[in-house]
Amino acid sequence: MSDRHPHLMARPLAAGLVAFAIIGGPAWGQRDSSSSSSHDQSKNNGEVIRTFGAEGGYRTEVASRTEGKLSDEDRRELSLLTAEVLDHIQAAREAIDGDDTREALQEVNKARQAIKAIRAMLPKAKVRIKTTAPDGKVVYGDEREVEDSRIPIYEGMLHARTLTPILAARRNASESRG
Repeated sequence: MSDRHPHLMARPLAAGLVAFAIIGGPAWGQRDSSSSSSHDQSKNNGEVIRTFGAEGGYRTEVASRTEGKLSDEDRRELSLLTAEVLDHIQAAREAIDGDDTREALQEVNKARQAIKAIRAMLPKAKVRIKTTAPDGKVVYGDEREVEDSRIPIYEGMLHARTLTPILAARRNASESRG
């Protein structure tokens, strides 16, 4: 690869890293505020409503409803896919170091595919925020859809579940023969 166009690889790699940061960052709409006084209420439709602020003053109401739920197996699958994203980013970095931009681009694209799969699997939460003034007038309102994108990565999970039992079986087989 010539030194004339190093910026051609920077854009796709940056796009891949930004996409990963999006899934790896905390979900803004699902943060709790421990410094505010809050009253939690739950409705029958699964919506959780939290109110912040003193009675008679400015009050902020945060209502959220999560659609979908992850099983433990889903969480393990998400963890594995997230580890794959990190592996592809590492491989892309190594390809860039080796001046193999074609391979780096392929790795970034693989990481993006895994990110798309992760985003499709994650439950979505609809969050509605409304702030009212003491006179009851709404001074702020917003509605958005967010994902809880904090996915724990169980490093070595694949090794522990797949390779370790195989190695143990081989070791036992060789001991019984020996």
